[in-house]
Amino acid sequence: MTTFFDEPAQNLRKYILCPGYVASANDTDRHYISPAQLARLCGVPICQCSVLFSSFPDSEILRQRPGRTILRPRSDGNYTLPVSDTATEQ
Repeated sequence: MTTFFDEPAQNLRKYILCPGYVASANDTDRHYISPAQLARLCGVPICQCSVLFSSFPDSEILRQRPGRTILRPRSDGNYTLPVSDTATEQ
Protein backbone atom coordinates (compact mmCIF):
# COMPACT_ATOMS: atom_id res chain seq x y z
CA MET A 1 0.00 0.00 0.00
CA THR A 2 1.38 3.40 -0.94
CA THR A 3 1.14 6.14 1.65
CA PHE A 4 2.11 9.77 1.76
CA PHE A 5 4.39 9.18 4.76
CA ASP A 6 8.11 8.62 4.35
CA GLU A 7 8.54 6.53 7.48
CA PRO A 8 8.25 2.73 7.50
CA ALA A 9 5.17 1.35 9.23
CA GLN A 10 7.26 -0.14 12.07
CA ASN A 11 8.62 3.30 13.01
CA LEU A 12 5.28 4.94 13.71
CA ARG A 13 5.26 7.78 16.11
CA LYS A 14 2.43 8.86 18.38
CA TYR A 15 1.86 12.36 16.97
CA ILE A 16 1.62 13.77 13.47
CA LEU A 17 2.64 17.42 13.23
CA CYS A 18 1.04 19.40 10.41
CA PRO A 19 2.83 22.76 10.52
CA GLY A 20 1.50 25.76 8.68
CA TYR A 21 0.11 29.25 8.83
CA VAL A 22 -2.39 30.43 11.40
CA ALA A 23 -4.17 33.74 11.84
CA SER A 24 -3.46 35.13 15.28
CA ALA A 25 -6.52 35.86 17.41
CA ASN A 26 -4.64 38.78 18.98
CA ASP A 27 -3.38 40.75 15.99
CA THR A 28 -5.05 39.00 13.00
CA ASP A 29 -1.63 38.59 11.34
CA ARG A 30 -0.69 35.27 9.76
CA HIS A 31 2.18 33.44 11.46
CA TYR A 32 4.00 30.30 10.35
CA ILE A 33 4.18 27.62 13.04
CA SER A 34 7.12 25.28 12.38
CA PRO A 35 7.16 21.60 13.40
CA ALA A 36 9.45 22.37 16.36
CA GLN A 37 7.24 25.26 17.50
CA LEU A 38 4.12 23.11 17.18
CA ALA A 39 5.65 20.29 19.24
CA ARG A 40 6.73 22.80 21.91
CA LEU A 41 3.31 24.49 22.01
CA CYS A 42 1.60 21.11 22.41
CA GLY A 43 4.12 19.95 25.00
CA VAL A 44 5.12 16.78 23.16
CA PRO A 45 8.65 15.45 22.59
CA ILE A 46 9.73 16.00 18.99
CA CYS A 47 11.13 12.45 18.94
CA GLN A 48 7.56 11.13 19.22
CA CYS A 49 6.42 13.11 16.17
CA SER A 50 6.20 12.60 12.45
CA VAL A 51 5.92 15.69 10.28
CA LEU A 52 3.52 16.02 7.38
CA PHE A 53 3.86 19.11 5.16
CA SER A 54 0.52 18.81 3.48
CA SER A 55 -3.12 19.74 3.75
CA PHE A 56 -4.50 16.21 3.65
CA PRO A 57 -7.76 16.00 5.60
CA ASP A 58 -7.47 14.43 9.05
CA SER A 59 -9.72 11.54 7.97
CA GLU A 60 -7.26 10.54 5.22
CA ILE A 61 -4.26 10.81 7.54
CA LEU A 62 -5.96 8.70 10.20
CA ARG A 63 -7.08 6.14 7.64
CA GLN A 64 -3.44 5.48 6.78
CA ARG A 65 -2.09 5.93 10.31
CA PRO A 66 -4.85 4.97 12.78
CA GLY A 67 -4.40 5.72 16.46
CA ARG A 68 -2.20 8.76 15.94
CA THR A 69 -2.92 12.26 17.22
CA ILE A 70 -2.82 15.00 14.59
CA LEU A 71 -1.53 18.36 15.79
CA ARG A 72 -2.10 21.53 13.76
CA PRO A 73 -1.61 25.26 14.43
CA ARG A 74 -4.65 26.77 16.15
CA SER A 75 -5.81 30.37 15.95
CA ASP A 76 -7.37 30.17 19.41
CA GLY A 77 -4.00 29.30 20.99
CA ASN A 78 -5.40 26.22 22.76
CA TYR A 79 -2.73 23.55 22.35
CA THR A 80 -4.03 21.26 25.09
CA LEU A 81 -3.82 17.61 24.11
CA PRO A 82 -6.93 15.44 24.15
CA VAL A 83 -7.57 13.81 27.55
CA SER A 84 -6.68 10.33 26.28
CA ASP A 85 -3.18 11.54 25.28
CA THR A 86 -2.44 13.41 28.49
CA ALA A 87 -3.50 10.42 30.58
CA THR A 88 -0.96 8.15 28.84
CA GLU A 89 1.87 10.67 29.21
CA GLN A 90 1.83 10.45 33.02
